[in-house]
This record gives sequence, C-alpha cells and structure tokens, in this order.
Amino acid sequence: MPLRLISCGLSDRGRKRSRNEDAWLAADALGLYVVADGVGGAPAGDIASRRATDAIAEHIVKNPGAEESAMALLQAAVRIANTTLFHEAILQPALAGMCTTAAALLVRGEHCFIAHVGDSRIYRFRNGALTQLTIDHTLAQDRFDRGLIGREQLRVCGYGHVLTKTVGLEPEITATSADFHALDGDRYLLCTDGLTTMLQDEVIQDLLKAGGDCLSVCDRLVAEANRAGGHDNVTVVLVEMMGN
Repeated sequence: MPLRLISCGLSDRGRKRSRNEDAWLAADALGLYVVADGVGGAPAGDIASRRATDAIAEHIVKNPGAEESAMALLQAAVRIANTTLFHEAILQPALAGMCTTAAALLVRGEHCFIAHVGDSRIYRFRNGALTQLTIDHTLAQDRFDRGLIGREQLRVCGYGHVLTKTVGLEPEITATSADFHALDGDRYLLCTDGLTTMLQDEVIQDLLKAGGDCLSVCDRLVAEANRAGGHDNVTVVLVEMMGN
C-alpha cells in the first residue's frame, strides 16, 4: 500500500558565505526530493544547482513511470541534468566549468529509489537510528575505500571537499543508485555538506530523535549547523513516510 508523504525543506546561507549556492526540491505529489550544492570556486554554482534540480524534476514530470522503471527513470533524470549543464556551459562561456552535486530520492509505492553524485547525502532515520544511504564521491572517501586512510581520518584529512564526481563538468556521468523498502514512520533526510561538515552523524541522529514535525526538525538541523560554525551553505529536506 502506498505511504503518505509529508516533507519540508530549508536552506540557509550560513555564517561565512556571501551567497547561497544550494538548491532543493520537495514535491510530495511527485514523490520526488532533491538537494544540490553548486561547487564552490567554480563559476555560477547557484545556477548549476538550480538548473540541475529543475532538470531532474522536469524529467520526472514528463515521464512519471511505474515502480518497475523508477530506478531507470531517476538515473536518466540525473544524466539529463548533467547534459543540460554541460551544454549550457558550452553555449555560455561565462558559465564554463559550472557544476554541482545532486542527491535525489524518488518514492514509488513502498519503495524508495535514490541516486546521487558528489558529497550531498541521503540518510534514513528508522526506530531511532540514523543510517547513511549514500557514499560520498570525494578523494577522502576514495582513499578510505582503498585502505590508505582510516575512518577517523575521513573528516580531518583535508581531502573531504575534493570531489571525484560532479554534475555538469563531464559530458557523461552515471549516478550511484540504490533502492530500499520503506516502512511506516521512516524519515529520509537529504542534505548538503554544509550540514555534515558541521555536525557528526551522532549529533544529527540526536536532533532527529528529539522529534517534532518536519519543519521544526529542519529548523533545528540548520540552527545547529550554524551554531557549530556555519562555514557553508546548509540545506536539508526531510521526508516522512506515514501509513494511510
């Protein structure tokens, strides 16, 4: 039986940045949720994140699809977002090099499909426990996967912000994807690294444990990230799965 979806999103410039280069989408009617973080230091990060988010949503709207094809649909949406950014940058030299991360969740029935590129993350909060569902596309993560650094070095090695994959910089990409069975009461958190570089997973879990509606939880997460330093834009989207 399909689950009822309730969501909220919130984005903040943070305490150090002069502009917000994040974008987000929460569309319960589509079962689609996206966060994107324009890559800092690259041209037009704010344009890249918004273009990517819009392109993903447009593809889902035009091709609603069935549950059996949801994963292929979401992967195609991210590929189209990449192509859109890459070609637009060619046509407009001022946008050359623009790129973004993207993390997307598509809900069909009782199944969740995710696709991501970069270091924006998706978590599941179930029965009081937080589980990271995505693996960052960063140089630090790559070195960890190859056994060159330990887990304790992932946050402090200096390579955590060096992305190994983005949306828009290369002519073709393949998003990392997975699917999960959703349960009544699950909450899915999509966020940019402005949250996860400021707050460790244990802190995020405790903030979710405190309860409240989606908006109050989003407020709490953003406020705590800023209180911890707010070194980057911070964007969160929280999706709650409820039985009918």
